[in-house]
Amino acid sequence: MLRISPWIVTLALLSGLGCRVVEADYDYDEDGWDDQDDCGPQDDTIYPGAYDPYGDDIDQNCDGMDGVDTDQDGFPKKDPDYLGDFEDWDCNDSDPDIYPGAPDLGDDGADSNCDGVDGVDGDGDGHASEASGGDDCDDNDVTVSPTAEDPYGDGEDTDCDGSDGVDADGDGYPSNVDPSEDYYDGRIGGKGALVKPRQV
Repeated sequence: MLRISPWIVTLALLSGLGCRVVEADYDYDEDGWDDQDDCGPQDDTIYPGAYDPYGDDIDQNCDGMDGVDTDQDGFPKKDPDYLGDFEDWDCNDSDPDIYPGAPDLGDDGADSNCDGVDGVDGDGDGHASEASGGDDCDDNDVTVSPTAEDPYGDGEDTDCDGSDGVDADGDGYPSNVDPSEDYYDGRIGGKGALVKPRQV
């Protein structure tokens, strides 16, 4: 007696119902990628390596996110065509340890957190915090940094030299237009370092 394989019967039933049997290497949208490797098997604009502009909420290149994320750290590299206000771009999309908000210790020569400096620059003044190895004595205040102006008499050390006013020679006495000014300020290691304020 002729025996018919159950598999043949199943195929016949599926064909009769109008179902398409998909082979493992089938490319339904004809975009050059097999359906099993294509995250959008019915859309020929979606496939691994496709152009993926940021901002349309579509993962065209099958990397798991909108935009291009080559190093798979969860942050896209900057899209020059995007006109929105998104700022969390990956400044180095070839290194998964570099991305916005990553740990960033100063003096390692790398801007690991994409804030523009080596170390953590919380206030965006161009100087990394002392805690991260930088020279900013107050990383929560953009007006305080080693290059900021520091007028005498306001009780604030805005240039991070340890005193109110400018103390170029580091003797603890700032130079300023004041009767008690250090008139030798700036002569580091010389006479100025030993001169105290004038008495009037």
